[in-house]
Amino acid sequence: RPQPQQLDLAPLGVKRRAVGPTVEEGPGKIYAAGFPLKMYPEQIQEIFEAFGPLKGLYLPRDPLTQKMKGWVFAQYQDPAVTDRAIRGLHGMRILNQNLQVRKALLTPGGDENPFLDPQKHFGNAPEMQPHLAAMCHLSLLQPGSVSKSPSRVVVILGCATNEQLKDDTEYLSIFNDIRQGVEQFGNISKLIIPRPGQGLAGVGRVYVKFVELKAAIECTKGMKDAMYGENYVKTVYWPEDRFNKMNLL
Repeated sequence: RPQPQQLDLAPLGVKRRAVGPTVEEGPGKIYAAGFPLKMYPEQIQEIFEAFGPLKGLYLPRDPLTQKMKGWVFAQYQDPAVTDRAIRGLHGMRILNQNLQVRKALLTPGGDENPFLDPQKHFGNAPEMQPHLAAMCHLSLLQPGSVSKSPSRVVVILGCATNEQLKDDTEYLSIFNDIRQGVEQFGNISKLIIPRPGQGLAGVGRVYVKFVELKAAIECTKGMKDAMYGENYVKTVYWPEDRFNKMNLL
């Protein structure tokens, strides 16, 4: 891949400052989406640093193509800059795309938690549509239903819609695709994808039970920021005793 051209700032006495990918949780964490995929990290950093020096900038990439995903997390060295930067960046137009910028507070029950009402929080922003399926599933999980510690059962959210699951051909294709994908992490003992009309709870989710705990952990790590089709997926651990009793809610 050709490297981006770098602006030579040395004659001006300016040194390009490297920013690490670590962005801490808290009120200073910023979420921004809508960056054109052709942009380079250096360009995104320059846009943010028009308001002040960054402390961290996380830019996820597609694990297969290594291309930018168009959204980032950022944090300024001076927390006081955060609100001003959000006001200045939100709605900024870059190559026919408008940036969506807001605080990334994900505290359960918090006013800024997009998982509580993804459609209300993000509206119809095109760049957010791939995220909404998984986030809506997250919002429907019953409190206390997921496992706080790793288990051999992993639930994958956002893979398919009810309409896709109703179609026999699409369902079989999704089932086989997911089975081949998760088996890369280790042997599985059971794979359940509830369909509408089956009488099973959890329609639209994928439940995978691995033979070994290590494989389940690798699956959740490996699927971070992963996409299935045009959607980003999310994973959570599910209590084994609930899964064994077919308690899928």
